[in-house]
Amino acid sequence: MRKSLNSLNQVQIAECLRQKEITWIFNPPAASHMGGVWERMIRSVRRVLTLLMKEQTLSDETLLTLMCEVESTVNSRPITVVSEDPSDMEPLTPIIF
Repeated sequence: MRKSLNSLNQVQIAECLRQKEITWIFNPPAASHMGGVWERMIRSVRRVLTLLMKEQTLSDETLLTLMCEVESTVNSRPITVVSEDPSDMEPLTPIIF
């Protein structure tokens, strides 16, 4: 892979990216604190899976059902601040999209 990358015209690639106003921002591989939102989502999924599975072996069908439950739980969380005013509309959640 290094040979292939070294054989590419880096100047031409950099110029193309500059023209399209593309900038690359890399996260260090071991820095989970740099992932913010998606790291929190992974933690949420792991937490729900841990709570629901405990120490049992699941069949394919049961695992599929469990993953649907996890998906529903994660996608039902509010994206915006939830108001306590009863006249306010329902909070915005990923499942709405």
